[in-house]
Amino acid sequence: MVTGKHGAVKRRPAGIFGLALALLLALGLSACGSASEEEQACQDFLEAYVQGDSREVSRLLGLPEESAQLGTLQSALAQRAEWELKEPEASGETARVPAVITNVDVEAVLEGLPEDIASVEEAREALQAAFEDKDAPMREFPVELELQKGEDGWQLVMTPELSDALLGGYPSRMNRLLEGGEGA
Repeated sequence: MVTGKHGAVKRRPAGIFGLALALLLALGLSACGSASEEEQACQDFLEAYVQGDSREVSRLLGLPEESAQLGTLQSALAQRAEWELKEPEASGETARVPAVITNVDVEAVLEGLPEDIASVEEAREALQAAFEDKDAPMREFPVELELQKGEDGWQLVMTPELSDALLGGYPSRMNRLLEGGEGA
């Protein structure tokens, strides 16, 4: 509304004002909400991973179709993963997307398992139940997602850092055990 002479209120035609406001909002929201190609590739990969879509995960890693199969325990971990992507840093045919992936803290889960587990099957069942527990300990994994430009667009590079985040810290825990180092 605009105030006119003598305090009288003049109204603008609702149709034109409403249309202009809607157009400005749409332009502003689309500019703020659009992801770069690099971010979109990361988002697509992480969503496919969480959903267990081995075909899409394989494609986005540049691997042969469905070669990235998720096992039962890996699927249980994947379903708990959440992430936050930050502004990508692209340089020609490569890019890096800083991210924080939150996932089950496998090391904390392993420390909390009962000591009376007597078989591999019991261990698998206990781990799966612990990974799926809504109160499972969670951990943030800061990572830099690496991408390379491929024939089919941006593809992620499976780095040890990304693998560790997707697997809840399991690979780094196993490396420490094998090396006999800290936390073994």
